[in-house]
Amino acid sequence: MGFLRLGKSRDQADEALAEVQAECRRLTAEREELLASLQREQQRSQAAEDRAREADGRARAAEARAERAASEASEAAAAAAAAAAQQPEAPNPPAAVRQPAAPGPPADPSSPAEARGPIDPCWPLVIAHLERRWAAGLGALPNSRGVAPGPVSAQLTESLAREVDRLREEVGVDVSFTAAQPVEPANPVVFLLTATDLLGAMASRCERVTVELEGRLVVTGEVWADLGQELESSRARAVAAGATVDPVDVDDQRVRVTLHP
Repeated sequence: MGFLRLGKSRDQADEALAEVQAECRRLTAEREELLASLQREQQRSQAAEDRAREADGRARAAEARAERAASEASEAAAAAAAAAAQQPEAPNPPAAVRQPAAPGPPADPSSPAEARGPIDPCWPLVIAHLERRWAAGLGALPNSRGVAPGPVSAQLTESLAREVDRLREEVGVDVSFTAAQPVEPANPVVFLLTATDLLGAMASRCERVTVELEGRLVVTGEVWADLGQELESSRARAVAAGATVDPVDVDDQRVRVTLHP
């Protein structure tokens, strides 16, 4: 009988030991699973931090490039104005006797050219400066360089398209340009400098930008982390220079600013 009881106790002890060993294995597996899950979460968190730092670096670089572009445009305008002020006045030619010309059709005061008046002498300097900046940024070939001859509206459209190309290449922002209806601004120099300044401010803050020329210039930005005061400051500079710019319009999906000719 003693041997039977001893054998039964030993069997019970073996069963208890087996249960304890099984529980230990289950707890060990659960611990390893928790550790693996924690490691995956740490890796995801580290990857998110790395992406955030990279995005912040790109945003800071884009902001610096946009500020540099705005500064260059302002310096070009100042240099152009100084050059125009230093140009000596041409002497009046002696009066010549000529036959009266046949009367032509009366000027249409509603036409863009009549509304604009004489072209600012700084205009060729400004578009030439933008052309050189575009060519340097994109490595343009000699046969594609230069400013196309034509009316102010065509040269303005070309300059805006080139500025969009330059920002896309140098800043890396997703920016598109459409010109459904070119414009003849009353002051082309102020209009173009304002347009490039607004575009640079928008590109420094938004990941996607659209530029539409449709009788007016509409710049729309999407996907941003912090708009800051770039656009408001750009608009204030434009208004001080005499440009007509609507207040900055912001909602949850996009930010928009409109420049009138």
